[in-house]
Amino acid sequence: MKKIEYRLHHLISDEMVEKRFNCFNEVLHYYKDIESSRETYDKDSSHLVFYIDGKFAGYTRLTECPYNYMALEKMSDIKLSNDKYTLEMGRTFVIPEYREIKLLNVILGIGLNICRQIGYKKVIGNVSYENHIKMPATVGFEFTNELADFKMPFSDKGKHTFYLLECDLEKTNAIRQNELQRLQALLLTKGYEFAIY
Repeated sequence: MKKIEYRLHHLISDEMVEKRFNCFNEVLHYYKDIESSRETYDKDSSHLVFYIDGKFAGYTRLTECPYNYMALEKMSDIKLSNDKYTLEMGRTFVIPEYREIKLLNVILGIGLNICRQIGYKKVIGNVSYENHIKMPATVGFEFTNELADFKMPFSDKGKHTFYLLECDLEKTNAIRQNELQRLQALLLTKGYEFAIY
């Protein structure tokens, strides 16, 4: 049985930066090089990393509002939830070899659980319009029906367009726990185990 574990780090490591650069540059070409992928927001964020049998498998960044990426880099006057009870979940990815086992859903569900347990009420996020990446509603994210452009200086266009998302952590808690239990049972059949935090 392969063990999925996760740790919340308060500093970003070179390994996290390298893996994020590789994943986001596969399709979206966010960054010019690895150094350009070191973002201002990293130092004020927590970094939730998932490991499978000790090997780096996935990641998400948790950034307190209001000094977060979405608030400061949006190119239009879109209103965002932006108070001390709100976190932004962003830069979420799974390395290629683990994308077929629903690890993204586990990362989002566990990440939202952690946000709730440390006292936050809402999480905001975004999904790529160009790449059609979807964050599952099964863990509590809801589309706000708004699109926003964000500055991406090293992309081909200088910007990327995203759908905006929100998750009310209390309202969606029961749904999320049911989904995490479902994922836990599903992954056991594939030879993976994880604990729900």
